[in-house]
Amino acid sequence: MPTILEINVEKRALAWLVERAQARSDALGVTSRRQARTTKKGTKKLGRADGLVASLLNDGYVYTTSLEAKSHKTLKDIIPLYRNGLWHVHAVAAGILIFVIAAAIGYWAGGGWVVRWLIPALLVPFAAFGYVMLTMKSYLYAPIAAIDQIGKYPADERVLALSSAAYNRLRRVDRDELRQTCRGKGVGLLIVRPNKKVNGVPVPHITYDIESIPAKRTRAKAGYLPRYAAAQEMLAKIETCRAMKEMPPAASA
Repeated sequence: MPTILEINVEKRALAWLVERAQARSDALGVTSRRQARTTKKGTKKLGRADGLVASLLNDGYVYTTSLEAKSHKTLKDIIPLYRNGLWHVHAVAAGILIFVIAAAIGYWAGGGWVVRWLIPALLVPFAAFGYVMLTMKSYLYAPIAAIDQIGKYPADERVLALSSAAYNRLRRVDRDELRQTCRGKGVGLLIVRPNKKVNGVPVPHITYDIESIPAKRTRAKAGYLPRYAAAQEMLAKIETCRAMKEMPPAASA
């Protein structure tokens, strides 16, 4: 199967995001940057997004999209790290908690040993089983390094781009877990193919409908952009794009 270098995954995904942003009817100017570093003010730890797209909307808000790209060479970063041991420990802890609560209620009610000990003890396996069932699809017990990493890059929208080779090498259960985690974290998922085609894998909270991109706005008009070191440079480019759009056409001779 043909493979793609990670730098090309990054470039093609970023170009796709820029094209999508430019297609928005309310976008006055769009600019992008590869390897966008965050500032100390923006996050607890310094980071570097593989890509950043900033769009000036007609209401004056700067909408941002951060990008993290992975290829087959960084496959380990998109494979879920299953923490079954921790999951089982938490299930047992949930059972013990229910036992303590039920025993305390039985003691307070003045019941006999059946109410104080037997019934609470019988509730333990049911409580543990209930916890397992409720958290079976939780991404908390199968973290994915790449998604945790993109969480460090503040933006209105976060997108993870994978090469098709990396995505196809995942087991089916891992692909399902990846989509589930994207769903839980609100991260978009793009698949970049060797023929330069980019496909969006729909997940809830992230839409690929250009006209209905969710706007998780911050109070500041500049949004999340000031949290990046290249903020001033990108704002200047956006203003240049807007000025060129507003420039009247030259009069014909």
